[in-house]
Amino acid sequence: MRPTAAPAARTHLAALHHQPEERRNLRIGLLIRELRLEKGMTQDQLAREIRTTKSAISRLENHSESITLATLEKVAHALGKVVHIELS
Repeated sequence: MRPTAAPAARTHLAALHHQPEERRNLRIGLLIRELRLEKGMTQDQLAREIRTTKSAISRLENHSESITLATLEKVAHALGKVVHIELS
């Protein structure tokens, strides 16, 4: 069975496309931090899992940079989640 995002996480992600980029980056960053902490991972552990740096994870969580879909999928996988995209 594939892991899925918690209902609250799905709600957060579904609402993102209606927001300006800066606000969207903030919400994604906060969601990544929340899920990482729920899993009991440090930024360093997550970084090693997706083969990036701790500073890159910090920048994502602190909405200092946009996240690519490929990186979001890697982060989601490392956190035991999947990315669902809905076009309507």
